[in-house]
Amino acid sequence: MQTPVDRLWAQALSRLQRTDSPRFSFAEVRGLGLEADELIGGGAFTYAGFDAVRADCECGVMPAFDFQTRAAEGLVGLACAGSPSCSRGWQWVSRGEHEHVRTDAQAVFSAIAGANALQPMAAAVPEPFIPVGRLLRRGLDIAVVWCRVAGPMLQVLGRGLSASLRQPMIIVVPSSSGNERTEGFEVISLRHEETTRLDLLAGVERLTPNHRERVLEDPTLDLDYVSVRFATRPGDRHVLEINGHDFGGFRKSDVKFLRMLLLAAARKNGANEGWIDKSRLRDGDDKDRALERMREELVTYDVPGLSEGERKALVRAHKGQLRLGVPPANIEFDASLASLEFIAPTTTQTKSGTTRATAKQAEGLQNAGVLLRDCRRLTFASTSPMATPFSHSTSRIRGP
Repeated sequence: MQTPVDRLWAQALSRLQRTDSPRFSFAEVRGLGLEADELIGGGAFTYAGFDAVRADCECGVMPAFDFQTRAAEGLVGLACAGSPSCSRGWQWVSRGEHEHVRTDAQAVFSAIAGANALQPMAAAVPEPFIPVGRLLRRGLDIAVVWCRVAGPMLQVLGRGLSASLRQPMIIVVPSSSGNERTEGFEVISLRHEETTRLDLLAGVERLTPNHRERVLEDPTLDLDYVSVRFATRPGDRHVLEINGHDFGGFRKSDVKFLRMLLLAAARKNGANEGWIDKSRLRDGDDKDRALERMREELVTYDVPGLSEGERKALVRAHKGQLRLGVPPANIEFDASLASLEFIAPTTTQTKSGTTRATAKQAEGLQNAGVLLRDCRRLTFASTSPMATPFSHSTSRIRGP
C-alpha cells in the first residue's frame, strides 16, 4: 500500500513523461495528505509561484494581484493590468489550485531509488543524461541513466556514454516506440500507470538472456522475475502467493509456513543479504530435512510460468546457509500476519474422540514458537504490516 509520499513521487515520476520539472498545486499536495511548506522545507521541492493564466485576458501581460481582500476564503484576485484593460473587474480564483511547488528529475530519481534497489552512481554523466543509480543484479553492475532525447540521436549519445562508463547500461526515457537495444545498453520507457517502480527488469532481462538457466546453477543469483506475498486467514489456512498465484503449499503446516516466512523476513529486512544458518529452521538434525521438506512442498504444486527447478530454487542453499531466492523488493507481507497466534495443543480431536496431544505435536508447537520469535526479532520497516507484533495465544499448530 502506497503512503502519501509514495503517491506524490509516483505522480512526479509519471509527469516526467512531459517535463523534467514536475509541478504540483498546493491543492494537489493537500489532496495527498501532505503540506506544501513541509515539502519545500525538505529540500526536494521549491516554491514555483502563482499560476496567473487567465482565459479571458487578451493582453498577455502579468496581471494585477489582490491577495488580501478575500484571503479568508482562500481566494486570490486577478485583473488585467493592460492599458487599456481588456477586461473589467477582478476574477477570483482558488489560491490552492493556482499556487505551485516544483521538483526536478534528479530529485524524483533520488526519491524512488530505494523502491528500485538502486545505489548512488559514483561516475559523473554529461548532459543531456541524468544519473539514476547503480543496479547490482544478476552478477552485473549496471549504470542506469535518464535521457529525454529520443530517436537516432539517443543511439549516438548512448553509444558514447556506454563506451565512457565501460559497464552495462540502461537508459530510461519518457516513452519510446519500442524497447530497442543498441550494443552496450538497453532502452526502457516509463510505465503508463503511476508507480515508483521503474521497469528495470525488462532491460536487465535483455542484458542477460540466459539468466533463467544460470539461476538454476548459481545459488547466489536471484529469481528476480518472481514475486511472493505472505498472508494468513485465521482459523482457516496460510496464504503464499507466487507471482500472484495462490500457491497450493504451506497452507496447513504452521512450521513449514513459518520457515518460509522467516526466510522472507530475513531477506527483506535482515543482515547478511538474507543468508541465515540452516539451524534457524528448527530442523533438529544435520540432514537438511527442513530444506528438503520445503523444496518438496515447492515442487509438489504448480505455478504458471515457473518450472519445477525454478520453484525448488526459491530456497537457496550455499555453504551451510539458506536464503529466499527473491529480491527484497519482490517480497510483500500482508497485514493479516499480525494475527498469527498459537496455543499449546494439550488435546487433539480424532475420530474416536479427544486424546492428549502427541509428542510430535508438542515439538511442532515448540518449533513454531521459536520460529515466530525469530520473525518478531527481525527489524521490519516502519511501513511494513509486520511491524505489528505477532500474538501468541489462540491458534493451534496444524502439522509439522
